Amino acid sequence: MSESTRTSARADRLCVEEDLRYSEATYHTTIEAMHDMLHVVDRDLRIVLCNTAFRKRLKELGIDEEPVGAQLFELMPFLPPGIRQAYDRVFSAGEVVTTENRFEHNEHRWIAEARRTPIRDAQGRVVRAVAIIRDVTERRRLEAELIQATKMESVARLAGGIAHDFNNLMTAISAHAGFALRTIAPDTPAADDLEQVIEATKRAASLTRQLLAFSRRQVLEPRSVQLADLLPETARLVRRAVPESIGLVTDPDPGLWNVKIDPTQIEQVLLILAVNASDAMPRGGSLVIEAVNTIVDEQFVAEHPGATAGELVCLSVTDTGVGMNEEVMAHLFEPFFTTKEQGKGSGLGLATVYGTVKQHHGYITVESAPGKGSTFRIYLPRTLEPVEPSRVVATIDALPRGTETILVVEDEPAVRRAIVRILRRLGYTILQAANGEQACGVAEQVQGPLHLVVTDVVMPVMGGVELSRKLRERRPDLPVLFVSAYPKGSLTEDGELDADAPFLRKPFEPETLAVMVRRILDS
Repeated sequence: MSESTRTSARADRLCVEEDLRYSEATYHTTIEAMHDMLHVVDRDLRIVLCNTAFRKRLKELGIDEEPVGAQLFELMPFLPPGIRQAYDRVFSAGEVVTTENRFEHNEHRWIAEARRTPIRDAQGRVVRAVAIIRDVTERRRLEAELIQATKMESVARLAGGIAHDFNNLMTAISAHAGFALRTIAPDTPAADDLEQVIEATKRAASLTRQLLAFSRRQVLEPRSVQLADLLPETARLVRRAVPESIGLVTDPDPGLWNVKIDPTQIEQVLLILAVNASDAMPRGGSLVIEAVNTIVDEQFVAEHPGATAGELVCLSVTDTGVGMNEEVMAHLFEPFFTTKEQGKGSGLGLATVYGTVKQHHGYITVESAPGKGSTFRIYLPRTLEPVEPSRVVATIDALPRGTETILVVEDEPAVRRAIVRILRRLGYTILQAANGEQACGVAEQVQGPLHLVVTDVVMPVMGGVELSRKLRERRPDLPVLFVSAYPKGSLTEDGELDADAPFLRKPFEPETLAVMVRRILDS
């Protein structure tokens, strides 16, 4: 072999060695740069290679032993049996096997997704397996929260629909019971029965309000308040509702930001949480209600779907009770879910809390564990509006009357009869229709003036809003009073109704209808 040939061969060998070094450096750099954990095992499941991410996880678990050379299950005896079965398939069948497993070691709990791929020798035999492992704990938690939020939204829509129909029934029952009560002597047994019916409709209306709170369709009367001013009165209510064996502390931070809330609804939320907390402390304990300013960042929002970033006031209720496990917390805000024995709770309390907080554009979190108590945190957006004084509700001294012609449009026959009967007793001339299309025909036949239309908003064939537009084509100044079992806020948000349209929500008292009708006619 000539000198030039030897030189060329040496150069080729050096190039090959350089390529191998480059390839090996690229390989090691790649696996070390991975965020996912990686290890390679032989047929005895001894680790022959691992990356930094895998070593880091071992350190977090308190395992200081050198992984390379160690048998996988001796190094980590807490691994579930399914992993050994996955490796059996890789080595025996040469399959690529993907698994997802839950792990628990000391105080650490996590979920890992792993893909195990066979490595073959020159003869095609599987001699090693490489596992790439990704921690998907956070992803699965976020997915679970999203599924829960979607489920809650669906149930909320169902609850809102039930409450709507229920309100229609309560309107009819309450009105007709009232009519009957006015026709009999007050000291008869029948009068007492009718009063019980009316009282029951009021309790039913309260139950409906809870459903509407959960579905975020209740009527709110928000105003700018300072929680530090609200909490002392709330504490007095809570003190009367919980046993003396429970110590109560309220601790609002000085300088709290203002929040725009319906104080009555937020007091109800705190009362529900306090009563639930007392049930979790049958032998007594401590209940702390706190309020602090907080700034929620994008990281918190990313970890809690449904939360919003910005300046918020955090209202928290902490108890030292029995606590809850993860299974209970997963269903905590679902309506009719309760851990109390039969007859001790409706299961609507925390569903009401959830809906009320959401309707205030807030967010609620729960931290709990068996034997370690519970903490509910409610995040409410800050408002820059100054504190508003409480509103005084006017009383009705008398029922105003009239002689004008009114068209009543309502698809629920019992409700329509109730409204017609109330207005006729007040002296008005009444026309009636079961839907918007029928009402147009009735209005066509009216020769004289038509002074007012009282119409349901949501009806088959033609709804109240479309009806009002059609009637005003011929009678531009015709006033319309809209009535619905849905709160006005939900109808205006859906684009069904103008925000300034006269509105009356079912169920209503005859006095309320009388005053509103007279006010519209006089204006």
